[in-house]
Amino acid sequence: THWNRGEAFISLGILHMLWYPGGVAETYRQTFPDFVRFSRTRGQSPPAWIEDALTTGCPWPDRDAFYGQFDSDLARSLRAFLGRTTALQAAFAHRRLVAGLGPLLDQAHLPRRLHLTLKIFLLGRSTGGVFALIDYVNFKGEGLSPKERYRGQGWGLLQVLEAMSPPTSSQAALEGFVEAAKGVLTTRVANAPDPAKERRWLPGWHKRLDTYLEPLEGL
Repeated sequence: THWNRGEAFISLGILHMLWYPGGVAETYRQTFPDFVRFSRTRGQSPPAWIEDALTTGCPWPDRDAFYGQFDSDLARSLRAFLGRTTALQAAFAHRRLVAGLGPLLDQAHLPRRLHLTLKIFLLGRSTGGVFALIDYVNFKGEGLSPKERYRGQGWGLLQVLEAMSPPTSSQAALEGFVEAAKGVLTTRVANAPDPAKERRWLPGWHKRLDTYLEPLEGL
């Protein structure tokens, strides 16, 4: 459980799922309520107070309030729920990617759709490419929400795929994906209402993208 300085939402679990307090406008898609509903379908019931709060929002109004009650019974039960559902959180991220690919491809006319499909196919064949797709959607979204735009430009999976050069191999697809993602996120920072505020995140974002190129343990 973590609440970054300057953010209006808490970040939860291994996926850093977003949960907004009640009455706060959602700039980004909040995923924790979606995960709670998903976990129920897999036989994991959250504490009753979480169920109740799905309609009212995160019970802490801001970062100071959360850290002031970091060791409260409420916060402890939240961490216990997250701790016992880590495998489900990974499954939820995979499900989100699969569910989002159809709508993503539907955004494109046929020739462009074929190019996007080829990039996804080659990425899926590379070592680490499936992880890259799953993680990037969890990290920065599908790129379909009109809310997730600065100056009309998004930064999700769709925008990264469109920015990729045509790959000649699966490994080239993975390398091209990382390069394109870095460019898309750099553009996001430049377009942000307060570029200085977001620029501090850019080195960490790029470092995260570089992990897609590292050999996966056990493969």
